[in-house]
Amino acid sequence: MKELSSRGQIFQGAKILDVGCGVGGGSIFLTKTFGAECTAITISSTQVQMATENAKKNDAPTIKFLEMDAENISLVDQNETFDFVWIVEAMSHFPNKDIFLSHANRLLKPGGKILIADWFRQANLTSAEEELYVKPIEEGMLLPRLNSLFEYFSNLDKSGFQVVFTEDHSKSCSKTWDISLSLVSNPSLWKLALSQGRDFIKFLESFKAMRGAYGNHFRYCFIVAEKVTSSQQS
Repeated sequence: MKELSSRGQIFQGAKILDVGCGVGGGSIFLTKTFGAECTAITISSTQVQMATENAKKNDAPTIKFLEMDAENISLVDQNETFDFVWIVEAMSHFPNKDIFLSHANRLLKPGGKILIADWFRQANLTSAEEELYVKPIEEGMLLPRLNSLFEYFSNLDKSGFQVVFTEDHSKSCSKTWDISLSLVSNPSLWKLALSQGRDFIKFLESFKAMRGAYGNHFRYCFIVAEKVTSSQQS
């Protein structure tokens, strides 16, 4: 979070929309580090409740957590705008990224930025590589088709953004998958999975697929993109 906020040049007192906020970690960090005014959305009512409790425990009670679909963002104040849209490991779950990005563009102030950290397939995979390395991840994590970094660039361009920064963090995040693979190798967890059905088994199997694909066929990257103003378009 520190690196992404630095790359995006978040400033003190910024207004930030945190999309796919989970249990509130990102918004809590942004509020406490930058004195940011955060509005955070998630599709899960359970996560809204947990995030609200976490924010109170961490002295960040001003964050507004809302249950909302990122592809149908509708705030009480229809004219409210933000300096930044922050979206970490959530956009890969959206079936229609263009719809979300149109909302993000509408909600950003002129010159505002969207800060993205997410998982990407490597571009130009063969059908055999896709079947071996990517399909198990999509199925196990219940994801729509994983996109490449260049497909995100195209989505952003169509939605009125200009990419100003990208960075590959695959190497620095690689230990995460070693730890995760170690955790999901627990025999007790597989025993539980067998009792829960095929979806749970595919979920556990996807961690092995991720570790096998990571760095060559599957990557973790940052994107910072700026809202294009009318003067820039002309």
